[in-house]
Parts: sequence; C-alpha cells; structure tokens
Amino acid sequence: MPRIAIGIRKPQRQLLMSGHRPRILAVVHLHDQDLWPEFRDYLDTLEPYEPTIFITLTEGVGSIGQTDWLKRHIQQRYGQAHILTVQNRGSDIGPFLICMNHVFDRGDRFDLVLKLHTKKSLFTGGIEFGRRWRRELIVPIAGNMCQITECLLKSAEHSVGMIGARRWITIGDRQNRDHLGDYCRRLAIRVNEAAFVGGTMFWIKYEVLERYLSRIDLMDTWAELAQGYQTDLTRSSRAHAFERLFGYMIADSGLRLVGV
Repeated sequence: MPRIAIGIRKPQRQLLMSGHRPRILAVVHLHDQDLWPEFRDYLDTLEPYEPTIFITLTEGVGSIGQTDWLKRHIQQRYGQAHILTVQNRGSDIGPFLICMNHVFDRGDRFDLVLKLHTKKSLFTGGIEFGRRWRRELIVPIAGNMCQITECLLKSAEHSVGMIGARRWITIGDRQNRDHLGDYCRRLAIRVNEAAFVGGTMFWIKYEVLERYLSRIDLMDTWAELAQGYQTDLTRSSRAHAFERLFGYMIADSGLRLVGV
C-alpha cells in the first residue's frame, strides 16, 4: 500500500476518498548534476505515490567519479529507479523520447507522466533567471505533497489532459512553425494552434503520449534533434517545436491544459 503520512491535509483526504490511485511515471532529465539535491527532494515528496522513476544523465557531464557516485546514490535511495546515460541531444526532449521508447518497449502501463528537468537557462537570462523559472515551473506541480495531490485530483477529471504552472502557459510560436507543422503532419494532429507549457515541465496523461508517440519511430525522431545545447535562441529548433507539440497533442485529443 502507498505510504501516506499521518496528519492528512484536505487535498490528500479528498484523493483518498475519491479512490483515485494513479499509476505514475516520473521522468527526470538530470543534465546539471549539481541540482540533484533539489530534484531528490521533489522525488522524495512524490514517493508516497510509489512512482516508476526514469532518470537520465548526460554523457560527458560531470567527472566519472561524480557520476558513479550519483548513480549509486540514486539506486540506494530509489532501488527500482531506471538510470540511463544519454547523448546531449535535443536538450530535455531527446532524453524524454529515449525514456518513452524504453517504457513502450517494456509494455508498462501508467495513468500519468510527470516530466521534470534541471532547467538552468544560462543562455536565456542568466543563473538567477534560470533558477526562478525552474522553480516557478516545478513548485506548483510538484513542490510539496499538497500541490502534487491537487494535481492528481485535477487529473482525475475526464476533460483534463495536462497540468502545468499557470505562470508559464503560453500560446503561439511563429519561430518554430515549420518544424512544428512537420511534427503535426507526422502525428496526424489537425489543430492549428494550442497552448503549451514554456519550459516543458508538467503532468500529462499517459494515454495521450501513447496515442501520438506510437505514430512515429521515437529513436529516428531523437536522431533528428540537434546535438549540444542551443545557444542561439533566435533560431528554430526541433527540440523547441516538440516542446510545443505536447500542447497540440492535448488540444487534438479534445482535452484541456490546466494551469495551477
């Protein structure tokens, strides 16, 4: 049985009473290994819901000793966690596609996916801006038990397909229109515009990902993504187009992206 702390708050009590016990897949791209303590706290908060955890580490980032220590620490803390070392390709999108490819191959089934990554955004606005943006994205959806539970309750609504930080939900993107149009054609998405979470951290229903991502070869799609970190943010990129694509999947499914 999931471990729920004594002294249950109202959202947790509502979740227990609803009987909604979602199967959760947590996918974390830990490119910046120094942020592990922060993300460890988020995963610890999620632990009572017994998620399946996939953590990706970027090849060549961190010393061999540091990376080996981190892998051991993750395994000791989350014994069933899947740890994958991946190329620095497609920012956080590339590692996510690799994880979903593994999940589909394994035949696992889930209700919800929580997507997180160590977003520093050094080339967007500097260290402080990146820290603020990262926390503004994560805290509303996974900052503490109460916020997680509220998101799980919202996800139980049939019309809700995705949940993200309200502050970073936006719509429209001319810069990545060509790549986005290409992906929409491949996935047979017919909507012309949709809201998305700028920063790509959210809860999303697994069935939506399964429906659309099964229409493409995930590893071929991964191979098309650019290597390295994109520093010229004025240029179109497939990774940024895919970031927006999640919102298009939701809209094409007739579901809502809800801000919290």
